[in-house]
Amino acid sequence: MQISDNDPTKQTLVLNVASNLLKHYGQDKVDVEIVAFGPGLRLMFKDNANSARIEGLTTSGVRFAACGNTLTKMTKALGRAPELHSSAGIVPGGAVRIIDLQNQGYKVLKP
Repeated sequence: MQISDNDPTKQTLVLNVASNLLKHYGQDKVDVEIVAFGPGLRLMFKDNANSARIEGLTTSGVRFAACGNTLTKMTKALGRAPELHSSAGIVPGGAVRIIDLQNQGYKVLKP
């Protein structure tokens, strides 16, 4: 799943969709990864209001990928590296990660 918006409503929506996929298919029947880039990277900031939900989804098997390119640019703009949620793994590029997942047969959702 892709999140590239800083809109809190869209961030909550992407987490809701991930949760609904797990409920519908079952944790052992669906593989969910949320890839954040651009302004959407703020979803994965440690102090994001959805931090507890991210933790719960991680426990249920959802993976979270943070765009390294965006992280580099945000670090420069902020003058310091933003602290990410412990569940966020850094990938070189969010868009590249999405393409790589598509090439592996994954379906991309952008709620």
